[in-house]
Amino acid sequence: MKREPRRVGFNNVDPLENIQLRRLQPGDSIEQLADLLRRAFARLGEMGVPCSCVCQSPKATRRRTSTVVTVSSRYVALRSWGQSP
Repeated sequence: MKREPRRVGFNNVDPLENIQLRRLQPGDSIEQLADLLRRAFARLGEMGVPCSCVCQSPKATRRRTSTVVTVSSRYVALRSWGQSP
């Protein structure tokens, strides 16, 4: 049975549409990733939840994404913000 796509986001568009999951690549900006993490977790910091991402530097982000444990499992999700069909 075919499932209908979820339509729950802004302008009735599925927030999971147009998402590409891929491994973190050497050319990806660690500075932009660190900034994204700080913005994404800012609310938790405002609530007093201890979360290192709230003030994580690019240097710490680079270190955390290059450890032996995470090298094979570091992924980023990219979303195309173009027009949805």
